[in-house]
Amino acid sequence: MEEKQSNLNTVECNECNEQFIINEKIRKHPNAIEETYFECPNCEYEYIVLVTDPPLRKEIKEIKKLHERYIKRRSKATARSEVLQSKLETDKVMQDALEAVDDVLDDWNEDI
Repeated sequence: MEEKQSNLNTVECNECNEQFIINEKIRKHPNAIEETYFECPNCEYEYIVLVTDPPLRKEIKEIKKLHERYIKRRSKATARSEVLQSKLETDKVMQDALEAVDDVLDDWNEDI
């Protein structure tokens, strides 16, 4: 039986109402079937999370990779959007400044 610590998810047992941190375990079965589960440390009630075979584990691994790629691309897109927004704001400030200079020059030319 293999154990892996979850990311500190605290849950409440449906049987005894004890709160605990999930400690996922993997139980191996014939034909490379794996059962991921956790249990209440107080009453030992078992919660089955997932049952997988090799093709399903491969699919899950591919989905995780795609999700990571999505997160990276979304991050890049967000950064690019922020740069473009900043550029637009800078362009607006520059346009306002140029218009103000033009107004001053127009007023100055009228006084001459």
